[in-house]
Amino acid sequence: MDHKYRQQIDRLNHKLNNLSNQLDVVEEEILKKRPKADKWSIIEILQHLVIAESLSVRYISKKTMDISKLEAVSMKSKWREFKLRNYLRLPIPVPAPKAVQPKVEMNLDYQETIKTYRETRKAAEELLTKLDASVWNMQVQKHPLVGRISLQGTLDFFELHFDRHKKQIDEILKQSVF
Repeated sequence: MDHKYRQQIDRLNHKLNNLSNQLDVVEEEILKKRPKADKWSIIEILQHLVIAESLSVRYISKKTMDISKLEAVSMKSKWREFKLRNYLRLPIPVPAPKAVQPKVEMNLDYQETIKTYRETRKAAEELLTKLDASVWNMQVQKHPLVGRISLQGTLDFFELHFDRHKKQIDEILKQSVF
């Protein structure tokens, strides 16, 4: 794996650790409470992040079983990644696709959710580190918003998506009284 990808994975893990340290001291009631009826709680945001990343890992795992069917990164896919990065930086809320919305039946236990998130990140890291270098120049992931993107685009998505929801979590915590 290229050094810059390794750095990004390490940065993603560092951000998750920092978030976990921040939330470990917050009362479970605050983590479960929705700021408004139509807004997600902190645990639901975490579940959304877990679902989005785990579905990506499963998809990449499936697609990389036969890399002969993958297309090379193109200007079009680079444009899609550019659009995705810039969209994620905007403060405009857009409903999450149904597949990545927190499920009512999901466990609302913070410790279990953060454990699952760490396992998902570990699975992503293991998968990405074992892939052949040539796969990093392929359009592997299919993002529901923009279409086919590279593994670099996927890592960028993970990071910017996390950052976007981290701001949302910080806002909820700011409104809560400890």
